[in-house]
Amino acid sequence: MSVAFYWTWGQDAGLGPETLGDLTDKCVGDLGAGVARHAAYLATRRHPAQVVAVDASPAQHAMATDLYGHFAPRLRIVHSDVVNHLHATAATYDVLRFPARPNSLGRHQTPSAVRKVVAIMSMAAFPAGTGPVWVK
Repeated sequence: MSVAFYWTWGQDAGLGPETLGDLTDKCVGDLGAGVARHAAYLATRRHPAQVVAVDASPAQHAMATDLYGHFAPRLRIVHSDVVNHLHATAATYDVLRFPARPNSLGRHQTPSAVRKVVAIMSMAAFPAGTGPVWVK
């Protein structure tokens, strides 16, 4: 039996525990975060130790910093290529969120880059019961 999954785009809605699990005191990476709206939601509503929002776009990074920079240090906004960032830091995350949608890696999105992200996320050593989550 398939179960429908609905996610609203309202300001007070976001990924719940049914999708990402309990994030209390965990380090969460939001890859291809754009303006970091979802990362800000997670940082303020789901009680993680830290959420790191990563995006390669200078414009998205600047807007995210303007909108949500005041949530630091719980929310850290990083301007970086996702693949390079993961190579350096994948083992530091308890949970990774990667929006599996067109252009989630911006102008760097190629089939090869998406395969690299998926491979890195799959090989990272996550604590039991945690790990990468692909969100459509």
